[in-house]
Amino acid sequence: MSEVQEAKRVTRAIARERVRALAPVRGIVSEVIVEHLSRSGLWRDARAAMAYLAMPSEVDLDGLWRVTPRPVLAAPGVDWDSGTMHPVVVDDPEQDVTAGPHGVRQPAPDGKRLDPASLGFVLVPGLAFAADGARLGRGGGYYDRFLAGLPGVTRVGVCWSGQILGEIPVAPHDVRVHRLLTEQGLQECRPAGG
Repeated sequence: MSEVQEAKRVTRAIARERVRALAPVRGIVSEVIVEHLSRSGLWRDARAAMAYLAMPSEVDLDGLWRVTPRPVLAAPGVDWDSGTMHPVVVDDPEQDVTAGPHGVRQPAPDGKRLDPASLGFVLVPGLAFAADGARLGRGGGYYDRFLAGLPGVTRVGVCWSGQILGEIPVAPHDVRVHRLLTEQGLQECRPAGG
C-alpha cells in the first residue's frame, strides 16, 4: 500500500466518524443545502446539471427535483463492469430510479442519456472535502474518471460542514472540486497555500 493510499485509509476512517454525526440532522441539513443551491446563480444559469442520488450517509438532494424552475436534472448511470458513469435524465427521483449494486440508487436503465458537455455543473458527493477542493471519495474512482473528462464543467462538492477537513491526501488522478456546498452556503475553493 502506498503512502497516499494509507493516508486515505486513515482519513476515510476519520471521515466516516464525522458522517455518523450527520445522521440526526441529515434531513434539516439537506433541506438547507437544497435551498442554498436553488437560490444561487449557478442554479439559475444552468440548462442542465447532474446531481447524485444519495445513499443514507450522504446529504440528500432529492428536494432539488421539487424546485421550480429548475435545469434538466440528470443522475449518474453507473456501468459497474467498466467502472464508468454517465448522466441520465431523471424527472422524479422516486419513480425514475432503480436499486443498483451496493445499495446505490441509479437511473432506470432505459433512461435518456444526456451529453456530459451540456452540464452546467455536477454535484459531487464525498466522505470529506478540504477548502482547497480536494475530495475523499469512497475509493472506486468513478467520479474522478468522469470529471477528468469534463474540464469546463463546474464541480461542486456537497457535504455537511463537519465533513470539511483541514487536509485531504491526494493522488495524481484525484480531481478537485471548484466549489463547496454546505448548510452554510456555496463557497469557492481556494488553492492550497492560498
